[in-house]
Amino acid sequence: MLDAAGATMHYFHQLKSYLKFDKADENALKQLRPLAQPYYATIAEDFYDRLRKQPDALTIFRSDAQVLRLQKTLANWMDRLLSGPWGDEYFELRSRIGEVHVQISLPQQHMFSAMALIQEHLLGIAWEGLDGPDAQAAAAAVQKITNIDLAIMLQSYRDYFVGKVQHYERSEKEILESKLEMTQALYHSIFESSGVSIMVLDSKRRITLFNSMAETTSGYSRREITGKSLSDILLHPADRDAMQTLLDRVELGQPCPPKELRVITADQSDKWLRWNISRIADTGEICALALDVTREKRLAEHGRRVKTLAALGTLAAGLAHEIRNPLNAAQLQLMLVERAIKKAEGSVDARALRSSELVKAELTRLAGLVEDFLAFARPTQLRVANTDVSTLCQSVALLLEQEALGASCSLTTEISSGLVARVDGERLKQVLINLLRNAIEATSDEGKVLLRSQRIGQHLSIEVIDNGPGIPKGIDIFEPFATSKDAGTGLGLPIVDRIIADHGGSIEVARRDNTTIFTVDLPVDGPEDHG
Repeated sequence: MLDAAGATMHYFHQLKSYLKFDKADENALKQLRPLAQPYYATIAEDFYDRLRKQPDALTIFRSDAQVLRLQKTLANWMDRLLSGPWGDEYFELRSRIGEVHVQISLPQQHMFSAMALIQEHLLGIAWEGLDGPDAQAAAAAVQKITNIDLAIMLQSYRDYFVGKVQHYERSEKEILESKLEMTQALYHSIFESSGVSIMVLDSKRRITLFNSMAETTSGYSRREITGKSLSDILLHPADRDAMQTLLDRVELGQPCPPKELRVITADQSDKWLRWNISRIADTGEICALALDVTREKRLAEHGRRVKTLAALGTLAAGLAHEIRNPLNAAQLQLMLVERAIKKAEGSVDARALRSSELVKAELTRLAGLVEDFLAFARPTQLRVANTDVSTLCQSVALLLEQEALGASCSLTTEISSGLVARVDGERLKQVLINLLRNAIEATSDEGKVLLRSQRIGQHLSIEVIDNGPGIPKGIDIFEPFATSKDAGTGLGLPIVDRIIADHGGSIEVARRDNTTIFTVDLPVDGPEDHG
């Protein structure tokens, strides 16, 4: 029979075995460590800045000097997290940290928040600093080791609460019942304040419990979703079969590794969630934990897209330069042929003139494609300056007003005044013209296009909204040469995406309430200076 120390150590080894934390994970963490080390101080500062804003955490801090010491301690903790070794000594050290948290009365929800924050930072560093399988391995290892650490420290809280319950058992019944109610309320608070979406399903796979993070992630209230089928109301149609397979495996007692599946939120946008599903013993119910990894997926996709753009840009530049000279020569010769035809129009078939005009139109289109190639291939040299974005947005809307009227489309604006940001005005103007022109072309008669801009914190949000039919399924409009237009080159939006990325911003597209919404997010302070 194991003593108390042996039992807790056994628990640690069970954790590693259950999560399949092995040598490959250790090596992945060690590979991530040198990339993460420069960010330790920033992550620690971010965490304590957030913690000090919580009213229930203020009593923990006595001075700024103490906070600085705690930040250094957290940085050392992160370094040990990535450097190991992850043996018995590691477990004992983590257990002592959990005991300290109990002693200083640190609310448990802040441990969840801290682990979620650190995990988010480390995952971002892994996906941005590593490529392909290495990034995936590092991300998986970070999730495993942070979950292990959280479980170890929660064990300290468990031991603490178990001790208190044992003490209460020796007290009067009234005191015991009162304290148990407090404990239940505390665990309910943890359930609600967790940074992970938590759902419980009954035997018919209907949702019976739905925490506040699940409400935030999905956009549905628990009243709307309780009693509904998980697959029917949340899962993306393409991923419903995969979820059914996971649930079948859990009910059969088979291992069920984490799986990334999409959901459709209340506003009809897509999100990627990493699902961990397990069976609740003796109840027939299933517990589903879901972590929002949409940003992580987008970072990975953006990295892949940047590499594709670089390769295609090089090809496009060479091809465009090779085509430009013979194209110019062909246009010049065609001009001479047209002049000759017009001089001899009495003796030349009119079809010859029409044929020359057709060739001229196609050569003009080809010349435009070459120019798009060159614009796509050239490195973007930003000329960043403080820019009145409100005036810029208004001027672009005025520029395209007649074009919208010609397409029987109303172009309106909702532009906050005083929007100033460090941007390249000409490049941003190019972005807005492209997005607005696409929106106008996408609408039919009596179409509506709205340009909206506002400041949100340290970022500018610019939205272009139209009531057209939306983007056809299966087309990634930010991929080079992907287009739904008959005469489109498929380079306009990839160029827009690159300009926004060079500014340190992002662009997203969503379909909500029968409208298509392009959202550009730009930092007010401009792109980071890398040189």
